[in-house]
Formats: sequence, structure tokens, C-alpha cells
Amino acid sequence: MKKNILILAFMMCVSVAVFSQSSNGLYIHQFLTTENSCKTGAVTDRGGYVVVTAENKIAYTTGIPLSLVTCFNEWEGDIWDICLTESGSWFIVGNNLRGEGCPQAMMSEIDNFLDQGDTVISVTFNDYGEWIVITDNHFSASNQQLRQLLEKTNNTYGFIRSASMTNNNAIVVGKGGIMTLQPIPRELDKYLSTMQTFDIQLIKFSDGGAYLVTDGENAAHYNLY
Repeated sequence: MKKNILILAFMMCVSVAVFSQSSNGLYIHQFLTTENSCKTGAVTDRGGYVVVTAENKIAYTTGIPLSLVTCFNEWEGDIWDICLTESGSWFIVGNNLRGEGCPQAMMSEIDNFLDQGDTVISVTFNDYGEWIVITDNHFSASNQQLRQLLEKTNNTYGFIRSASMTNNNAIVVGKGGIMTLQPIPRELDKYLSTMQTFDIQLIKFSDGGAYLVTDGENAAHYNLY
């Protein structure tokens, strides 16, 4: 199915206090309210937002790289996961795999897993070349600290569903819970600790406090600005 793509082409002079949002955040909020669905996306502090519905409709804001816009225009099929770094590097996981500015070691590991017959389900990396790759059978990371985080999550909470990284932190989502490399932003921590109601598939977040939490299908909770 060819993707339906929406873009915020202008900046609306609107501030919505309840969401603490700029026009970018408000645009995504209005899109998701209309669609009533969000299965995945990407969140940054400076590089824009992307969201994808269960029907593979895509909405994104100003700030994302033009190469990613081109990829969205050409993409056919499902999108399961999106990684977008603050500097504009990106990777898309779905029935195809595409990226730009990705660490070479990460790409080699992906090729290795594909050669073993694995299906890649989540990929994340940051501007410092740190990365995590998760498949239906394996997981791998760029350094020992991240590998230990993956192993601890897998041992404690079972099958690893997804991971997300910023330049300073990482979140790994297991079947029964999550683990983080460092303390996460206060509002995200509050939501996960006291307000969360659905089964989490993925968490996207920024060091500045924006976040997107979804069940990988329709349900989502977010804080964008």
C-alpha cells in the first residue's frame, strides 16, 4: 500500500498550554486525534516528529531531513519502527529496511542477522555512533554497557520488543517491562509509573522531555512541544 503522507508546511501561531506544544506538537496532536491511531514514530528535540498510523498513514513536521521525506514518498508496505537522530540520520524498519547516516558496524550486524534468516524488528542509534539492533531471534549493541542493558531486560522482562536511544540515554522495552540506561525525563517517568494503561510495544523519547508511547497498533500516549 502506498503511504498517505501529510506535512506541516507552515508554522501556526498557536500555543496550547494543556499540551505545552508548539505548532509542530499541535499539528501532530491534531493529526492523531483525527486518525485515532498511532503505531510508531520518531521524536527529537531539534529534528522534528514523525508518526505512523495502523493504516500506514504518515505525518511529519518541518525539520526532518529531505532524504527521509523522499523515502516516505517512495515507501510501499508497512513501517514498524523509525529511528531519527538529532543531526538528521535515520533508519526505517518494515517490510523493507532503509537508512541514511547509519553506523557501518550496525549495518554489518543487520546484514549478519538477515543472513541467518532473522527479521529485524527494531533499530536505534545516536549521533555518537552507538546503536542497538533487535530481531525476532537476537539482539546486539555497539558497546558492553548497552549489551548489558539488553541482557538484563531480556532476563528480567522476557522478549525484547524495541529500543530507543538519544545522545544521552536508552530505553529497552521487554514483554513484561522496561529498563533504561539513565533516569528518563520526569513527565515520561510519571506517565509510565502512574498513568500507563495499555501493553507497551515501543517508547520514543528525547533528552528534552518529548515522548511517544504506543502499543504498536493503535493506542498511544505522547507529550510533544
